[in-house]
Amino acid sequence: LLLVAGFAAVSDRMPEAEHALREAELLLADTTEVGTQAPLARTKGELHLRRGEHELAITAFRRQAELWRRAGAPVPEHIALGNIGCAQLDAGDVDAGIESLRKSIDGLRSCRASFSLELRLGWLAVALAWRGDEQDILPLARESFDYLRELGLTFAPLMAVALQHLRRGDSQRAVLLTGYAYSRLPQEKVTRPTILPINMQQRVRERAVANHPAATVETWLRSGERLSEEQAAAIAFDDAAFEEPWAE
Repeated sequence: LLLVAGFAAVSDRMPEAEHALREAELLLADTTEVGTQAPLARTKGELHLRRGEHELAITAFRRQAELWRRAGAPVPEHIALGNIGCAQLDAGDVDAGIESLRKSIDGLRSCRASFSLELRLGWLAVALAWRGDEQDILPLARESFDYLRELGLTFAPLMAVALQHLRRGDSQRAVLLTGYAYSRLPQEKVTRPTILPINMQQRVRERAVANHPAATVETWLRSGERLSEEQAAAIAFDDAAFEEPWAE
């Protein structure tokens, strides 16, 4: 039931997720095992995150981390720290989110937990780019992208790079990447911020429109949606030129 609730939540099927969670809570009411209570806390956090209840999500994910810490299970503990970071980003506490994500990444590196590590690297790169940092963003995003591209989970690293290109004045590159990234976002069934992606898309649009006609920006977005993954990667990381037909 917790698996059903969690997957339904990350798929934005909230009524199904809430029903499964209620049934799970009833079944697990008398259970104190960490292997049950920690996943329950994580599922509650996911539902709160999807509802925009940021503080409740942070509280639930902190309980998840604390339960795994007491159990002496470092990998799930550091995964939970990354969940806390995602919820803090959605709450608008970017500095705290970055700190939590860094702690999560450091712990997961020490445990060689690649999949969970790379997901958090992508969101750390996003958070740094969103805050306006100059250092580390492209290397972090590239490492995350190279690992996650086979899993179809490239939204975060590509948007980190898009924000960086936007900051440096390359609106077309940023908008093309934004079009590509958001066209793939609904397919990513993982724990992630839900409000921040809305704000990122708005920032890219507003800054691009400030320097280019709105119709041109919309054309770039639509062109980005038609990119292949290889073209998006070249635009993001290799300074690919825009002579190709998809950039017109």
